[in-house]
Amino acid sequence: MFRKRAKEIANEMMPSLDPISSAKRFRQSMTKYSGKFAFADFTGDPMPDVINSTFRLFVPHKPERNRIDNGLNGGKFDIYKHTVFDYPSIIQSKLGGDWGRYNRIISAQVALCDFYCWYCYVPDELLRGRKVQYSTPREVMERFLEIRNNDKKQGLESNVLRISGGEPFLAPDLILECLEYLRDNGMEREVLVWSETNLSPFLKEQPDQFVLAEIWLEEQGKSLKDFAFFKNFVLHPCLHGTTSLNFSQTTLVREDFFDPLVEAFGLLIDYRIDIYPTISSNTCPSTHIGDLFLRLKEIHEKLPLRFALIEYHFDYPIIDERLSRSRRQGIIYGKNAMIAKWNELLQKNYGVGYAETPRSKVSLW
Repeated sequence: MFRKRAKEIANEMMPSLDPISSAKRFRQSMTKYSGKFAFADFTGDPMPDVINSTFRLFVPHKPERNRIDNGLNGGKFDIYKHTVFDYPSIIQSKLGGDWGRYNRIISAQVALCDFYCWYCYVPDELLRGRKVQYSTPREVMERFLEIRNNDKKQGLESNVLRISGGEPFLAPDLILECLEYLRDNGMEREVLVWSETNLSPFLKEQPDQFVLAEIWLEEQGKSLKDFAFFKNFVLHPCLHGTTSLNFSQTTLVREDFFDPLVEAFGLLIDYRIDIYPTISSNTCPSTHIGDLFLRLKEIHEKLPLRFALIEYHFDYPIIDERLSRSRRQGIIYGKNAMIAKWNELLQKNYGVGYAETPRSKVSLW
């Protein structure tokens, strides 16, 4: 009996998720109502940053939590103390104006994700589609603009819509339609759409086929190329690991998907999508980071300069609950070792240290 249970626990821990089949399955759930997409429903959520059932408030440049924008004039950045949260200066470089106009971000979360990262702060009931609301892009944009107009009356600036997740690119057509709505209403110079991805929708089902996100857009008569025409769009791809083993332990996705996910950066650059990628500084080991660094440099000469090292916080009850329930181990590393190594690699290859060059000033084209 004991051996049988031990085997069951081992199977529960086995990283066996196939992100392609998972993404296809979750895509069906996300779009099961014609023209509508599944969003996290925040009704009754006690979090203080919840605005209403659709949106949360996100403040990226937050010095009291050591989140600093190294692209702001006169900013002093300590690579071991601070974490790069440079959304305001990146958006400022695209839309102009004062950076403060872009430090109040209205965030909607697409429900469902094909990864299962142990440190994700989003409750499982949202990630697995058990507490969702279905809305059209138009409905989402109208609600966002209503909040934006109400904020203006109070002297607040809300000029960024963040489509987070879950995995937002399970619904690339949703993101594109939000951008089209802003363009059609003459607001593409005023409002930026910021989105994120774990890169899985940019995997190919077969070597000679389109990527998953491209297939879903083709069904709507659209393409990933369409994103390049919107200067008010930014994408944050997060690489959830620095080695195949680290990636698999973090996400429960099979190790053999790690290399194709890294190659997806090249695809995004080829489509001329403006990317600002990240790696975790405290859930990834610094061992073998040099190998990954060189791979990224081979994909594009300046790609490593676009990376930020994010320090994750673990003070969310759902993380303890998830680790306990699924019998997983949350491996935490000292962030300084990763930062020191990345800093050394940047100095050796480019002659600049980490965070010395604002990411918005690194051109990929």
